[in-house]
Amino acid sequence: MAACFFIATGFVARAQDNPIVYRDVETKYVFGFTEGSGIGLEGEREFSPETVARFGKRDGRYGAGETKLEYEFTPNQYVQFELGPMVAWHNIKDVTDLDDRKQAAFSGLFGEIRYLLLDRGPSSPLAITLSAEPEWHRIDETSGERVKNFGLELKRMIKKLNYRKDGGFIYPRRSGAGSHPLRFCDARGGSVGEG
Repeated sequence: MAACFFIATGFVARAQDNPIVYRDVETKYVFGFTEGSGIGLEGEREFSPETVARFGKRDGRYGAGETKLEYEFTPNQYVQFELGPMVAWHNIKDVTDLDDRKQAAFSGLFGEIRYLLLDRGPSSPLAITLSAEPEWHRIDETSGERVKNFGLELKRMIKKLNYRKDGGFIYPRRSGAGSHPLRFCDARGGSVGEG
């Protein structure tokens, strides 16, 4: 039926006259096991949830997870800010050394600042980004108990591309990335009133 419509109306497809614009790929989320060095475009704003789930223990039934509700914005081409609340859920029953618990609760706050120290391009195939991510947790990630956890994760992300010129275009041949975290943590358990 659609084919008859196109034939009857004289539908014509034309090639695009404008040259194709190749954009640089943002590498922050390109690798599933590590963070890339990209920070996004200037003026970019984004909201995204990031969930980490844990299932199974040796005995009983165990399920837990935490979702970061991330709001990120990039005020200029070198700096990106990310902040938001965290929500945790726990479903624990008959697990050794853990209290039975079925709950969902606000679990804390986090922030992150990323600074693009060195940007990559045809003349500089290396990109380096520095990151600091402070976190405050009021719910333990494993047990679901009330705690006071403060943490700071410092990261250095390095991305290297090897370029070759071929027919006027620049193609990445190989790439490598690395994320090198350094974590500091101060954890205090017990009820909210205890130090």
